[in-house]
Amino acid sequence: MYEDEHSEEERLEDFSTDRLSVTHWAAQLGDDGDMSVLERGVAKLLTPKVLKFLPAELALSEGEDAVSEWITARDESASVYTVRLKADNRLIGLLILSERVEQTDDEDNAPDVFLMLGYLFADSEWKQGYASELIAGALNGFDEFDMPCVRAGVASGNDASARVLEKNGFELNEALSSDDLQMYEINA
Repeated sequence: MYEDEHSEEERLEDFSTDRLSVTHWAAQLGDDGDMSVLERGVAKLLTPKVLKFLPAELALSEGEDAVSEWITARDESASVYTVRLKADNRLIGLLILSERVEQTDDEDNAPDVFLMLGYLFADSEWKQGYASELIAGALNGFDEFDMPCVRAGVASGNDASARVLEKNGFELNEALSSDDLQMYEINA
């Protein structure tokens, strides 16, 4: 539903909040000039401080083309939205959405279908309420989709992200959590 191979109508619509403008990055990926601007912006976001809390599959590889490869990998596996400040159009974060299907243990049950939500912000933008504002705006946009559950993982030690999710109605699912990762979910 949220994969880029699908039509625009099947994606979360671009949205804005009081301070943020959230736009799917598809248009930027198709234009060489915009792509280089996007790469420079994403490179500024993916600092060691930010990467510390991301899952292994979102790690940045080594090398000259690391950011370009990171963008390509995200584009192939998820729908990604740029998060910009309305005041100056500066890129301050990303919203990452991917539909997931997990087979349940019970043969009679249908597969578990859910939307995995992730986000990141430049560390210079932390503690300003942007994450709470982004998640609230995204949840409002999910109302139009038939997605029974939205999940988000939080790395151990990232208490601020856990509070953001809880503030927006997510609840800890201890059965899906581990020592390294707390899994939160909300029924949409």
